[in-house]
Amino acid sequence: MIRASVAFLVSVCSVACSSVGEHDVSAADSGAVVAAVDGIITELAEAIVSGDAADVYDRYLAPDYVFTSASGRVSTREEMLAELRSGAVEFDSFRFVNDAVQVHGDVVVALGSASGEGVNPGGEQFRGRYRYMAVFARMDGRWLLTAWQTTAVTEH
Repeated sequence: MIRASVAFLVSVCSVACSSVGEHDVSAADSGAVVAAVDGIITELAEAIVSGDAADVYDRYLAPDYVFTSASGRVSTREEMLAELRSGAVEFDSFRFVNDAVQVHGDVVVALGSASGEGVNPGGEQFRGRYRYMAVFARMDGRWLLTAWQTTAVTEH
């Protein structure tokens, strides 16, 4: 249950993109897009620790956003925001690290890792590491998170 709650928050995003534009992206444009997406992902992670998560995620989640947790739980935008507003899980630290950001016109796929630690609603300490895939789409001139899937990293 703890992992499910942590995975739910880690992720933070997930649904198939609709009406994707097909056009070439120059190297300069691609660099600007990568920087913008990196900035959004950093802002999302910082918001988890600062307590501003619901407001920040509200700005960046697409209307049809869906999140798939490491346990396979699927959550909508509204469910994600309600979980964040509840403050059920308190994070002492949280971090996303992008390993690759792929730009495909009006769609961006970010692959990376996440780690966090904190206290669950039962007062127990937790620590977790995850891999993620986040999908952004350009909508009304803004990059919005449309899909996020998280996989737990286990020690071998």
